[in-house]
Amino acid sequence: MARVIARGTPHKTAVVACARMLLIEANPVVQLGTPWVARPERG
Repeated sequence: MARVIARGTPHKTAVVACARMLLIEANPVVQLGTPWVARPERG
């Protein structure tokens, strides 16, 4: 989230973007019932 805010994005928009990314990552885990597997850090 710090990178998004550093680019000048308003705080509320950054929080919504992070929540959306978390939902996108968690949705298949919940739907398929598979365990969470952390991916390596991006970038």
